[in-house]
Amino acid sequence: MSQFNENERKILAYLYGNGRITVKIASEIIDMSHITARKLLRGLTKKAVLRWHGNSKQDPKQYYTPTLY
Repeated sequence: MSQFNENERKILAYLYGNGRITVKIASEIIDMSHITARKLLRGLTKKAVLRWHGNSKQDPKQYYTPTLY
């Protein structure tokens, strides 16, 4: 996991223990803004580590799962 920074590792540890994560939960885990959390989650999606689920960018029920699920 050396290719991931500390905040990404925190998010991944939560994800693999819980199966899904939202931007709100991610921001609480890393103790940073929703904007920062969203950028981290999108970055992990671009690295093909996460899969995004939602109907639109404004979907209040959107969430992320590991690509292994």
